[in-house]
Amino acid sequence: MVRRGDMKLIHYPAAGKYEMYNLKHDPLELHDLSQVTELARTLNELKADMRTIMRSMDDPLLHISSKPN
Repeated sequence: MVRRGDMKLIHYPAAGKYEMYNLKHDPLELHDLSQVTELARTLNELKADMRTIMRSMDDPLLHISSKPN
């Protein structure tokens, strides 16, 4: 999980799934925004943030997480 401002990205590596939420407008995380075309740039930025954090921690899930999605 990674946050940037009001946006939150959750990754489920085993399922190869991402979920993205705007916590300001959706604090209960009911509306997944990961497939909203207009937010593709935000999604990619959050994914890059997550990969950076995972690399810095030598996270073994990084290899699972690098599968295309």
